[in-house]
Amino acid sequence: MAPKFRAEHIGSLIRPTSALASSLQGLDVKQRSERLDAAVLHILQTQVDMGITPLTNGEYPRVNFFSAFFDKLKGFEARFVSLTGGFRPEIPVIRGAAASGLFKGMPCPIATGKIEWTRFAFEEEWMQIRRAIASITEGNVERENELLGRVKLTIPSLIVHHIRLKRGTAWTVGSGYTSDVEFFADLTAAYRQELQALYHAGCSYVQIDDPDLTYFCDESFLSALREDGIDPDVLLSTYLQAHSNAIKDRPKGLVMGIHLCRGNFTDDLWLTKGGYENIARRLFTETGYDAFSLNTSCMSLPCSCAMNTAVSIILSSSTSRSSSSGCFVLTKPNTTVFPFGRNLSGSRLPALSVSYSRKQIAVSPQCGFASAEHKKAVGNEERMWEKLCLVRALAERIWSS
Repeated sequence: MAPKFRAEHIGSLIRPTSALASSLQGLDVKQRSERLDAAVLHILQTQVDMGITPLTNGEYPRVNFFSAFFDKLKGFEARFVSLTGGFRPEIPVIRGAAASGLFKGMPCPIATGKIEWTRFAFEEEWMQIRRAIASITEGNVERENELLGRVKLTIPSLIVHHIRLKRGTAWTVGSGYTSDVEFFADLTAAYRQELQALYHAGCSYVQIDDPDLTYFCDESFLSALREDGIDPDVLLSTYLQAHSNAIKDRPKGLVMGIHLCRGNFTDDLWLTKGGYENIARRLFTETGYDAFSLNTSCMSLPCSCAMNTAVSIILSSSTSRSSSSGCFVLTKPNTTVFPFGRNLSGSRLPALSVSYSRKQIAVSPQCGFASAEHKKAVGNEERMWEKLCLVRALAERIWSS
């Protein structure tokens, strides 16, 4: 399957000061909406002007990439969970947070009742995007539809909280849930309903962000599971089946992607270690996604895992964790991914050893540029745009036709 775009980006973009939560405090609902509307319009207009694909809202309405959706579902209640008492200590992001001492815990959605989809959770975000696109196209309906077709909406993974919380604490005794099977049956049903709502509202491309699946590549995480009496293969099966169930029976015109990476922090303490070999084959064959955005800096996939021509593979061609400009490039069709000697800024390129059909490949930065609202490891917006333009230029050079 050819990817929707040859040049991609994961979704989150560096926020202007006006769109930070601290700048929005004290504003009434109308003022806050106007401020975010203006920021989203600006970021979409900039992407259009620079020829960046896909178009995203930069995740500006969210504090971080996973702070959405669950709060709109019936049955979930936000509860404060301490880092030391409520989360798995072996989770890299929890380990990093605990070592940093920056905070003692965080609110987390816990199922206190039956999980149900009762309303279009991303309606406000999507309609904000539609209003911005309408403003950009100034009444040109054909152009408006064209740009809407380029939009990608990112949503958090359905496992993001379950995998981080200690065993059996994703729901309360009073919720009625007694097993992961029951819990995910209702949660995946809610995802299916949300995807239907998005598609019928005009969204044709959705990406589920799931960096947490890469924990199954990290031996320290697997060992901790075994010590807790959990079979890693069984838990991975639970999660892959949940992904499959969440996106099954989706509208034919809806492209579904999934993004996995080791994390977007500069400190290795926060990052997952290990390659994708532990999960590669199952990821490609059991989930049912159309597109897989993968962090090439930690992968050496067996060729046979990726040669399913029904999917597209989006390989990271530059980092969003630093301002460096190193990148990877394909130069030979239907063979190995090779580096060409120098990138457009003259830096040497590291080598890759992964084989794919070039028809299936796209390139992107390895992660978003602002997974959390204050995150901007690349330095500044100017550097971010340089990286995105480099990815675009590389795609144009590889797929000149």
